[in-house]
Amino acid sequence: MKEEWSISLWSVALAVLGVLGIFLGTYLLRNFTVLWYFKKRNVPYSKPVFIFGNMLPMLRQRKSLAEFFQDLYREFPNEKYFGAFEFGNPIYVLRDTELIKSVTVKHFDHFSNHKAYVDESVDPLFGGNLFSMTGERWKEMRSIVSPTFTSSKMRVMFELISKCADDFTDYLEKQPRPLTVEMKGLFTRYTNDVIATAAFGVSVNSLENQENEFYLMGKDATNPGGLTTIKMFLFSWSPTLMKILRQTYVSNKVATFFRNLVKDTISTRIKDGIVRPDLIHQLMQAKHKRGDEKLSIDEITGQAFIFFFAGFDTASTLMSFTCHQLAVHSDIQDKLIAEIDAAYDEDGGKLSYDKVSQLKYLDMVLNETLRYYPPAVNTDRLSNLEFELPPPNGTDKPVIAKPGTRVWIPIFALHHDSQYFPDPEKFDPERFSPENKGSINPFAYMPFGVGPRNCPGSRFALMETKIVLCCLLRKFRICVGSKTQVPLVLSRTSPVMTAEHGFWLDLESRKSAAC
Repeated sequence: MKEEWSISLWSVALAVLGVLGIFLGTYLLRNFTVLWYFKKRNVPYSKPVFIFGNMLPMLRQRKSLAEFFQDLYREFPNEKYFGAFEFGNPIYVLRDTELIKSVTVKHFDHFSNHKAYVDESVDPLFGGNLFSMTGERWKEMRSIVSPTFTSSKMRVMFELISKCADDFTDYLEKQPRPLTVEMKGLFTRYTNDVIATAAFGVSVNSLENQENEFYLMGKDATNPGGLTTIKMFLFSWSPTLMKILRQTYVSNKVATFFRNLVKDTISTRIKDGIVRPDLIHQLMQAKHKRGDEKLSIDEITGQAFIFFFAGFDTASTLMSFTCHQLAVHSDIQDKLIAEIDAAYDEDGGKLSYDKVSQLKYLDMVLNETLRYYPPAVNTDRLSNLEFELPPPNGTDKPVIAKPGTRVWIPIFALHHDSQYFPDPEKFDPERFSPENKGSINPFAYMPFGVGPRNCPGSRFALMETKIVLCCLLRKFRICVGSKTQVPLVLSRTSPVMTAEHGFWLDLESRKSAAC
């Protein structure tokens, strides 16, 4: 019996080793083959490291994500595009704005998708959302989601968001002085409350009730460190392997929470006849174009979750970077406070949707923050049709990009290129003044993406940011404190844009501000 058991174990072990050997052999052969990918096409490329491609600086946490793409971009200053390797996957990195326009707008039908890292059959929450969808299914869902963010819908949601902003400043006013705070932590609680009420119809106050389940689940879902970071690299390295291993991006606990939340919300609204001007209502009303059936719970949850996932972190990061710049540039803060005070006075002490929308200098400050610190450092497109790329340096033959070819668009690097933004390391809102903004190349400035696959929720993110900044600056000055990092250093351990040591700032009541 023992001998049979021993033979069985050896058989299993040999089978496992055989599978691993085949997998490793195939992977090594593929790595050897792809090294010739750009050479035979006469495309300049960044020298890869075996197996890791060009990703080793990121894996070793030697560079922030922004520095990684900026250094890649600067390797080939005279090329329209060049080659790079995401592990063993060859990718074209686009530098030329006319080529970016061609890929993202003119020939969008050739490059209409993002690379899907997470398989929907394994992770319907992350793999079945608008960002990951492709083809006609993406087009259909985009047409369903987009009306949620029209001006008329934003106007209706304005009061809901203003209530969250008032709760935010009320909380700060009750805190003992001197007040030194980590702004990102505060702002994520505010954005959590905004999304809870505007998208899910749930009322929470995450500053007063710091352990509420909605906030804790959001933090779990968007936590960019630890296991999540490792998973992101593994999904990037081999989506197929992660699918075989049945790995999900978000935990089962988070997925179950959001699915049950959406299910209960829909059930309550149907039962009680509740109608709210939010994303859940829009998705509840939607029907598939291919039939008369309504969206499933998983489909609704996927779209609501990506709205939460993007809004929870992206908007709070924009708010944090903006506050840091206002603290460092007190003259800019003075000018912005003057504009906000005048708007309050004209509106009888309370801001309206129209008045907030008309704050030109606030627009300029936010646009410059988005240039300096874009929420997405990079974006991608995946070809679904054959496409002819022009010669990379104007002298060689055109390059035929086959279906499945992927391109990167290095947003941060373009935003910091002196060709498009003179003195790019200077924070200067005047770039976006009414007189100057017309001269900005729209394919060198794309904080929320570009073309038909840009971010549909950008208007919402900007509105919630404007409202909270108006409320905050009406009562406080934002000051550089003893814990403030100047200049700010970007995190090398996070896969998203954030500060290495947090956004620590002092808040002084404007009645007694000394900074």
